[in-house]
Amino acid sequence: MKKPPLVSICCITYNHEKFIEQTLDSFLKQKTTFYYNIILGEDKSSDGTRAICEDYANKFGDKINLLPLKKNLGGRQNFLRTFKMCQGQYIALCEGDDFWIDKYKLQKQVDFLIENPAFVLIGGRGYTLNDETGQKKTSDYPNKSMEIKRDFLFSWNPFHTASILVKNVNLNFPDFFLKYNCGDWMFYFLMTQYGKLYFSNNKEIVFRNHLGGITKQEKPFLQEICYMKMLIDINKYFDLKYNEDLKKVNKAYAVNIYESYKSELDKEQLAFLMDWI
Repeated sequence: MKKPPLVSICCITYNHEKFIEQTLDSFLKQKTTFYYNIILGEDKSSDGTRAICEDYANKFGDKINLLPLKKNLGGRQNFLRTFKMCQGQYIALCEGDDFWIDKYKLQKQVDFLIENPAFVLIGGRGYTLNDETGQKKTSDYPNKSMEIKRDFLFSWNPFHTASILVKNVNLNFPDFFLKYNCGDWMFYFLMTQYGKLYFSNNKEIVFRNHLGGITKQEKPFLQEICYMKMLIDINKYFDLKYNEDLKKVNKAYAVNIYESYKSELDKEQLAFLMDWI
C-alpha cells in the first residue's frame, strides 16, 4: 500500500512527446525529506506522449499515478480532474512541457509554507526558454521576493505555473473557470480566499515557449480580450470590490488592442473594447 504523500505534483500533458521526459525527470530528481507523488493527467494525445507516460508509470509506480483518458477533454477540464486527484497536503503545479532546474525546489517551498502558516501559495518566475532559438531569458519584475495581494493580481500575473506550490485547501472552482484559457491566473485569485500568496525571486523552473502552447494558437488580441473578460468575472466573484482596479487594467488592455489591431476587430469585439476606452 502506498504511503500518503506530503506533496502531490499535478502535471497535465497533451502532445508533449518532445518534452515530457525532461519534465518527469525533473520531478523524479527532487531531493526531499518527505514522500511525494506525481499525478499525471494525460489528455489522449495524438503523438507518442501516452506511451512515454505509460513507460514512466511502469518504471516508477511508487511515485507516478497515471490518469489516462479515452477521449480528449481539453486543458481546463483535464486540469480540474487531475488537480482533484491530488491528495497531498501540498500540491505543486507543472505542465508537461515545462521543467524544474532546482532539485531542492519542493523541499524549500514546503519548508517556507510550514514556517509561514499565513501563506497558502508560493511561486515565482523562472526562465523562459524559446524552443525555436534555444535562448533563455527571465523577467526582472518583480525583482525581489514579496507578498502578492489580490489587487496586484488585477494588474499582472507574476507567476509561472511551473513554479507554484499551494496548500491543499479543497478548493472549489466557480463555473466560469472553464470559460477561459488563463486558468493559472484565475487559480491564484481563488487561492487568495484562503491566505496570502508569496512571490519568491528564486529561479527554480523553466517555462517553455513553443508553437504548440495554448496561447500561441490564437491572435494576441484574442488572448488579451480573454484576460479582460476573465477579470470582469473575477471582480463579480469578489462582490465588485475591485471596480477601480478593473477599470484601470481593462482600459489599458482596450486602448492597446484598439491601437494595435483595429483593422482586425469585428463589430462585437470593437463594441466591447469601446465600453472601456
